[in-house]
Amino acid sequence: MTPVTASLAVDLTKVAPGERWAGFRAAAGPQFDVLCGELRNLFFRRDTLAGRAASTFARAMYAAVYRRYGRFVDESDYLATQQSTRVLSESEVALMQRQYSWAIVYYSTLGCTTTCVQTAGGWRMMRSLDWANRDIMAPAVIRIVYEGAGADVQTAAIAGMIGVLTFSRPGLCGAINFAPTRRFADARVQSDPLFCMRDLVEDSKAVTLRYAVDKVLQWRTSAPVFVTLCSPDGAATIEIAGGGARVREASGGLLVQGNHYQCAEFSRYNRPQVKDSQELLETSDARVRDCRAAFATAIGQDPELVRRSALDAYDRDPVFNHETMYWTWSDPAAGSMEIWRYG
Repeated sequence: MTPVTASLAVDLTKVAPGERWAGFRAAAGPQFDVLCGELRNLFFRRDTLAGRAASTFARAMYAAVYRRYGRFVDESDYLATQQSTRVLSESEVALMQRQYSWAIVYYSTLGCTTTCVQTAGGWRMMRSLDWANRDIMAPAVIRIVYEGAGADVQTAAIAGMIGVLTFSRPGLCGAINFAPTRRFADARVQSDPLFCMRDLVEDSKAVTLRYAVDKVLQWRTSAPVFVTLCSPDGAATIEIAGGGARVREASGGLLVQGNHYQCAEFSRYNRPQVKDSQELLETSDARVRDCRAAFATAIGQDPELVRRSALDAYDRDPVFNHETMYWTWSDPAAGSMEIWRYG
C-alpha cells in the first residue's frame, strides 16, 4: 500500500462549483482523465449495445430525476467539464456519482472492514475500502479536505467523487460500509448514502458521537447501509435496512463492522458466509472475526503500537483481498487521517 500525497481543498463557503472545486485539475492531475476513460470503456462503450444502452439510461435519469430533483448536480456537472478530453457526459458522471445506489440493482458489491479500537490515547478508527474495479480506481484515490464547516474535515475519496465514504474531523470520524440487500426490493427514491455522509461532513455541529448518531438515524437513504462513527471516547455503528435503523455501540474497547448485519432483526438479509469466497459479502463474518482477534490484545495500548497492529491485521487475507483499494487510520481527537492506496 502506498501513502496518498495528492490533496484537494474544497471551500464550502463558496457557492459556485467552479470556486468550491477551483483546485481540482491541479490536484487530480492526469489520473482523473485516465479514470474517466476507463469508466467509459467499462460502462459506456459506444461500440457496444450494452454501452449505448447505459448511456441512454444515464441521459434519461439525468433529465427526469437528477437534473430536477438530484443533489450536488451542479458540482457533478462542473467536475465533468474538468476532463481534458470529454469522454464522459454530465449525465454519465452523475450516474457514476451514485454507484452505491445502483450497485444494489446490478448486484455488484462494495466491501469494507472498519475497526474502532480504544487506545491509551483515546479511540482510533482503521478502515479498508474494498471496491470492484480496483485497478482503475485506486490510482485516483485522493485526500479531499472540506473547509468552511467549522474545522477542516479530512476525507478519503476518488478523484471526481462528490459524496463521502470516509471522513475525520476534530471530535469525530466515520465510514460507510456496503450492506447486503434484496436487490430491487430495497431500492428507494432517496439520497445516495454518500450524499448523506457529505451532509454530515458539512454540518459544523457534527463533532460528537451522540449528535452524529442522532443525525444518521434521520437519514432516508436510497439503499441499506452501515455507518460507523468514532469519537475520542466511544464508537457506534448504525445499521440501516428496510426503512428502519438500529444502533450497535462499541463493547469492551472494540467495534468491528464488515458487510453483514449483526443486529438480529436484520440478519435475514445476510448472505451465506464462505471464508474462501471471492464474493466479499460472503467473507464478512471471517473478516470481522479476524479483526476482533487481532485487535483484542491491542486494546488500551499505546496508540502507535495499536496503529502498527492495525496495519498488520489489515494486510492479511481475507481482510486484505482482491478489491482492497485504500486504507485509512484516523484519530478523531485530532481530526487527522492517514491514507494509503493500493499500488
